[in-house]
Order: sequence, then C-alpha cells, then structure tokens
Amino acid sequence: MRQSGLNSSRALAERATDSRSGTAEPARIVSAALAERGATQLNRDDALHLLTEAPQLDLMQRAHALRCQLHGASDVTFVMDTNPNYTNVCITDCTFCSFYRRPGDSEAYTLSPEAVAANVAAAQAQGATTVLLQGGHHPDLHLSYFLDLITALQQAAPGIHLHLFSPAEIDHIAHQEKRTTKEILQQFWFAGLRTMPGGGAEILVDHVRRRVSPKKINSETWLRIMREAHQIGFKTSATMTYGHREAPEDIIEHLFRLRELQNETGGFYAFIPWSFKPGSAPLARLVPRAALPSLYVRAIALSRLVLDNIPHIQASWFSEGWRAGQLALHAGADDFGGVLIEENVLFQAGHSTATTREEVMQTIRDAGFTPIQRTTLYEKLNASTSGPRAETPPSVASGPRAETPPSVTSGPRAETPPSVTSGLCAETPPSVASGLCAGRDDAAPATIHADPGLRSVGASGTEAGRHGGVVLPQRNNVRIGHSPDADDAFMFYGFASGQVSIPGHGIEHVLEDIQSLNQRAAGPDPLEVTALSAHAFFDLEDCYALLEVGTSVGRGYGPRLVARDEMTLQEIMGQRIALPGPKTTATLVARGLLPPFTEVHMDFQEIIPAVLRGDVAAGVIIHEGQITYQEYGLHLLADLGELFAARYNGLPLPLGVNCVRRDLPASLQQQIAAAYRRSIEIALAQRAAAIDYSLEFSRGLEPDLADRFVAMYVNQDSLGLSPDLHEALDILRTQARSLPCVQ
Repeated sequence: MRQSGLNSSRALAERATDSRSGTAEPARIVSAALAERGATQLNRDDALHLLTEAPQLDLMQRAHALRCQLHGASDVTFVMDTNPNYTNVCITDCTFCSFYRRPGDSEAYTLSPEAVAANVAAAQAQGATTVLLQGGHHPDLHLSYFLDLITALQQAAPGIHLHLFSPAEIDHIAHQEKRTTKEILQQFWFAGLRTMPGGGAEILVDHVRRRVSPKKINSETWLRIMREAHQIGFKTSATMTYGHREAPEDIIEHLFRLRELQNETGGFYAFIPWSFKPGSAPLARLVPRAALPSLYVRAIALSRLVLDNIPHIQASWFSEGWRAGQLALHAGADDFGGVLIEENVLFQAGHSTATTREEVMQTIRDAGFTPIQRTTLYEKLNASTSGPRAETPPSVASGPRAETPPSVTSGPRAETPPSVTSGLCAETPPSVASGLCAGRDDAAPATIHADPGLRSVGASGTEAGRHGGVVLPQRNNVRIGHSPDADDAFMFYGFASGQVSIPGHGIEHVLEDIQSLNQRAAGPDPLEVTALSAHAFFDLEDCYALLEVGTSVGRGYGPRLVARDEMTLQEIMGQRIALPGPKTTATLVARGLLPPFTEVHMDFQEIIPAVLRGDVAAGVIIHEGQITYQEYGLHLLADLGELFAARYNGLPLPLGVNCVRRDLPASLQQQIAAAYRRSIEIALAQRAAAIDYSLEFSRGLEPDLADRFVAMYVNQDSLGLSPDLHEALDILRTQARSLPCVQ
C-alpha cells in the first residue's frame, strides 16, 4: 500500500484548493496579466512566469481548479495496458536512451510478429485492454514486417486496442520504403490502426534535439507527421521528456507548439510529461541525476493550464514514483496512467514499474479520488469495484472499419424551418408494413405516389411508432444516420453549425459506414432518418419513404474498378473482385455491367490494400478512393457511372439515398425533409465553411481534393430528384429484383 508521505501530499492539495469540490477563487484561476489583456489563454510570458516564479501551491491550485472544471473533482482514470517492444535494435543513437542496442550487439533482439502477438495475448489474458507497441529504428525491418505484426496482433488478441508506432518510427519506415510518411500512415489506417502514441517528442525545440538526439527527426517533422495522422483520422497522445539539456523557455515552447497544432487539428486526446531517467544512458555523463519531483508537479500543473485544449493530462506514476503521481492528481492531472503488464524501456534505465490493478486503484483512493478504469480513448469502462473489461475494436474477420464517433446531440431550437414545398419524394408509397421490415426478394416494384395520410394509428387514437408490427419507443431526438465521409458531412453542415433544426426535436447524428447503415435499417431499431444505398432501399420500401433531397448522384461517373495491373474488362471474367458490401449500389451496378466475376466483400477502406496485396484481381472503390487511387499506382479499368450512362442513354447513376421512417407522423416527415433541404442549401451557400467542416471526415484528403470530391456528390441533384433520376432508380430497382449474386 503506497501511503508514504501521503498526509503531506493531501495537506498540500487541501491548502491549495478543496480537492473534492474543486472550489477556488475565480480571480486566482488566471494571472493578473491574463485579466489585464482580456485573454482566455496563457501566452508564453505568462507560462514562463508560472513555471519559474509562481508559488508551487498557487500553481497547483490554478491547475486543479481547471481540471475540476473539465472533468469534475472525484474521478481519476487508469488503463490496463502492456508496453512490449518488437526490437531494441536502433541506429538513431539517442543519448538519453538506455534501451537500444546497435545492430550486431550481443544483447540485440528482434521478435517475430508471432512472438510479439503471443506476449500481447498473454497480457490480454491478465486483463490488458490496450497495447502500446514501439521499438528501435531497425535498419532491416520494412513495411511488410509491421503490417504482418498488426495482423498477428489482431488474430492473437482480438478485442485489444492497438496503440502503435510513434512519429519517429513512421518516419523511419517511410525512409526504408522510399515513400512519404502520409502514405505509411494511410497503410496503417487501412490495416486497422486508429490511435498513435506521442513518443519521440522529447522537447520540440531543435537546438535541444540536436544535443540529445541529433539523428532523430526534428521538431517540424514530428509535428508534420502528427498533423498528417490527425488529418487521416488518427487520435494521438503527446509527450514531453524534460530534465536533460533544455531550458525553461524550451519547455514553454514545447507546450505552445503542441497547443497550436491542437488548435489546428484537435487530434490530441492526452498529454503525458515525464523526466529523463539517466540509468546507463550516454547522457548520464552530463546529467547524472533525474529532475526533482517538485519540477514534475510544476510541469503537470503548467501543462494543464497551457494545454487547455487537450482533454486529458496523465500523471506518470511509473516514471516519477507513487508520491509524485499522487501529488500530480492535485495539480491538474485527471488520469493515473496504466497498469503496465510489460514494460522494458524504463526497466533498462533501472526504474521498476511492477504493480497490480488493485495497487493502482488503492493508490488513487489514498490520494482522495475514485479510481475508474478506462479505454485508450478515455471511455469509462466500469466503477472502481468492477473487474477489467476488454475494449472492442473493429472486427478482425471483416477487416478494419472506421470508428464511429460519439453521437452528437443538439437540443431543440425555437427557429421555424422554411415552408415545405416538396418534402418527401413524390414517388414514395407510404404503405405501412404488416410484417418485419426485411429484404423482400419477391416484392414487386413499387408504384411511387405520396399519400402522407396513410398512417398506423394506435388504440388511443394517437399515431404509434411501428416497425414491422413491433412497437418502437417514441423519441424526442430524431436520429439521423449517415456515413463519416466528406460529402455527407458537407450536406449536414447546416445541422452541425446550428443553423437548422427540427422544431420540438433534438438531432442525434449516428455515423456509420454505408453497409452498416443498410444492415441497421433492416434491424429491430431502425433510425428515424438514414442514408442508404439505393440498392438496399429497394428492399426496405415498405418501412422507409424516400426523401427527395440528399441523393448522391454520379452524372457520367461513379464507383471505379481499379487493379494493380492493366487488363481489359474481359480479362476480369471469373476473377476475384473486391466489393464494398452486398447491398451497396456499387455492387448492384457491377453485377449488371461487368462480365461475370467472383464477389469478395469487404469494408470499403480495405479494398485498395487488398488490391495492392494481390488478394483480389481488382476492386470497386467508392468514396474518396475514386479520386485518390492513382496515388497508389493503381490502374483504372472502368468507371461504372460512365458504363451506366453509355448503356442507358446518358442516365445518371443514383448511388446513395436518404430515407425517413414511414411510421413517423406525416408532419414530422415533412419537417425533416425541409430541414435536410435547408441544411444542404446552407452548405452550398457557405461553401468554404462547409468544406472546412467536412475536412474532419475526409480521411486525410487535401482541401482541394476534398472540395473536388464533395462537388461530385453534393450539387443541384442533391436538392431534388429530376425525372431522369426517377428513371434511373426504376432501372436499378428492376436489376435488384432480377440479378443474381455471383459468388
């Protein structure tokens, strides 16, 4: 039980502020200089004063008050993790590192992917929910090793979160492969990674880096790789190693460079500072002793105050010791780090990190807080008395899928939407299903006419929400399902910016890939409004009415068939072709326009990697892949939108549609249609702002490419269904009823 010095640590905190209530004089939260400037964030001069001159208790008080404001005063999170290393071989020769060995050293090792995976599986059996995996810059390890490593981990430890590869490792792999760091990051994203550790930052000031790690990436490269990662969609941590050859001004510069990047990307979720541990590192000759715990507490407090845009500050008990870690919890930190089932880097520096889950929890309690286990991304798993639970990453069997962001709920607003002029698609039959809403291969093509008066009425005379005879809960929130893609995000800009609402209802955005939305619509709890593939909609017409707005249309273009090698369409006959899901419109059109082939269905983000690996002869790509496939050296075999237009007298290709549940009140259906139309109109009118918002969902597209992609699928066709689109939908509906699935 870690209680040594505990009374004094709690006394310090209680003198600074009430640790349970978080109360403090508001005027003492910020410096007088801040108040005089009317500023809301510290500047560099403020921060330097706080680091070097402010009384320690005053600094702790200010940081703890902000921590309480952000996270409350009682809970402290921790994670069950393991930190193995795949190799200690490194050619970068950082002077602060006791862990690395040069190639050929008798103590050098490199583990096979299977050996690393076995270690991680053993840690998972002991309760680990995340693995932080890093290693040296090995001169003979290439991208294939790291992709094999990811696959081995996914297979050996399904359910564990993979938190792999720092920016310096990304840069090293890029040099090995003679490719850009962004391309390497994209490969890892396709492989299923979603977070990255923020190691290798040390101090983000180049004159310091030249002293301690002259062969390592410079500060601009570290920041650029993090920017690229955030743009692709990765969430990352950030770190700082101090107490070696930096000056106080360098610590300040480090923090402000992180804050500036966070203001730009929003991709950092946590910050972890720790002090240099001399051990047997070469730098120990110049810096023989570690920094004092008092500097650590000041660094934690200053980090909380400067990095007010990064959600979490982690107290590194494993690098600084239990007492310093407890003090840090009263100085702005809201997290206590991990229960390290395996750790080698600090161990090589002579610093033991062995502990148990129970010991970490008790240490948090002794500091006056409630321990809560979390995931890598700080989702709380259980109360302090519960046992560990595994995180749930994307399914390994089906390939990686984009993570679903938390639902974003906006409350009801008083504004009244514009009067409805078209509302629901005029061709949509509002018939109410008498059976379960499932795929109906025997259903006849619907004759589409609007009749909003046809409703399902409950025994009390009020309209009852039903889905295939199953009574559904009536909701205040309207759940709107759409893909986390740039074009969908652009269309929803009016909602997201608060300029559009549905009177009397909040809006809850549910972000899932299109194949998942197709499946969800046929399930027991269908969303009130959802995007669907046109193909999937034809099986759900008795449950969903087609909205006239929001259709994604390709006029002479559409999903593209690409391959690693040039070939004719006849040469794909009988070949394995990757497709983005059995109910996607891309699959339907491919069946109708291409020679017979063998279908291989996978997540759309896995198609390009599968083609590159040679797992399939070719793939049908959707979303931004339609304009980025050439970056991977792939060849275009056919544009399905172009083939569709050639076969059907120039008709456009409707790919995705938006639908509303038929059992909703007719008035609400009309309000939804009007609000959706208004959101698109606002996005088109405020294009620059809407494009900027859509970049968050563009998976790393540059702004000009994102604008180009959005323009392909959000335009005047998105505001209403023209007669030629109705004709095209009829053709697709007929194909959906008649074309076999060729497996």
